[in-house]
Amino acid sequence: MSRTRTSDFPYGGGGIRYRTFSGGIINNEIQPAKHGFIRDVCTDDVGKGVDHLLSITHTDLSGITPLNGELQDGPLWYYKYQNWIPDANAAAPSPVLGSILPLPGVVATATLARSNPSRPVVSVPNFLYELKDLPGMIHEIGKLKLLRKYSPKEYYRIVQQEGGTGQFAANRYLSYQMGWSPLISDLRKMFDFHDAVKNRVKDLDVLFNQNGGLHRKVGLPIAASSRNGFKARPGLWEETRTSSGTLFIDTGNGKLIQCRRDTITHTRMWGSVRWTNPYPKHSRISHQELEKQARAIIFGAYLTPKEIWDAVPWTWLVDWFANFGDYLDSTNNVLALAPSVPLVMTHERTEESWTRIDNEKWCQGGNGTRLYETKTRITQGATLSATIPAIGASTFAILGALALQRSR
Repeated sequence: MSRTRTSDFPYGGGGIRYRTFSGGIINNEIQPAKHGFIRDVCTDDVGKGVDHLLSITHTDLSGITPLNGELQDGPLWYYKYQNWIPDANAAAPSPVLGSILPLPGVVATATLARSNPSRPVVSVPNFLYELKDLPGMIHEIGKLKLLRKYSPKEYYRIVQQEGGTGQFAANRYLSYQMGWSPLISDLRKMFDFHDAVKNRVKDLDVLFNQNGGLHRKVGLPIAASSRNGFKARPGLWEETRTSSGTLFIDTGNGKLIQCRRDTITHTRMWGSVRWTNPYPKHSRISHQELEKQARAIIFGAYLTPKEIWDAVPWTWLVDWFANFGDYLDSTNNVLALAPSVPLVMTHERTEESWTRIDNEKWCQGGNGTRLYETKTRITQGATLSATIPAIGASTFAILGALALQRSR
């Protein structure tokens, strides 16, 4: 059953706005209380044991300072403000538009894929398949090094045959990105196989011997730790959007106050899922059997659709635009486990800053900050999705090298 709880701290009111013309009173107002000045709303479900939706909103408008001051404008006009809250501060700030974060279905699919206990760390079959290119890669580097050292003319002739230094550099860059970099990454993972097997054995023991569940969160940032050698790393789905503009505050007394408005919206998404064993066994599995199973899974001994997909040329480019690779990993069920429906969490915080840029020195206030924050949790199954990717520096370099390689 859904319920909503609200906490509301209104502005107490009492501010004064006063204006006269030639001694006659035009405005003489006392500001009433304003509800929603600091407001929290939580919507969730009553009950335990079942994943449910959650929505929390927090609004804080108390950071904008009230207007204070008085002015005798010539012989006729007189203005006065005392703790008067601008009417422009009556609504919560709006988030900056233009988010490029993925849809919840994409986050849910990646959460299943990255937390899957059946997922290999490195695929030995794919590694061996890619080794067929290693002799050619070594021969190419050795040949170019020898030619540059002992036969510079022949070296530059080969460079010119490949379309000039630009195309030559593009070929070498792609050779590293598509050949050497994945090879080095796989070798590094193989060197860490002992820790990977040890951690996977712990997971299998929880699932098959303790009949427990594995609760996994995917996408959260990692804080730096000098003790364990961890470097700070942002979340998988995290972005900051900014905007600036000019805000005119109508004081209601015929005077306009001008502010520069700077808005920052920070959004973070992550997912969580629980893996359980739906077919518990009465007999305990030995440590040796668990270790054997963990080794087979980590090194990709079981041929899966994802390994076949990775062996097909150009699928890495398809995975830039669609989450097909993650979808295959999310459906890999070598261990016959049952995942819960993933939960996708979103935390968005918008902070708006007002800075006075007018010359109305007689009136103080109207500057400061205000805040609007939302936290949501939804249940979301895995989905296939096609999107326009965010072009980062590495992606742009690869696309540029491909274009340069094929240019005349």
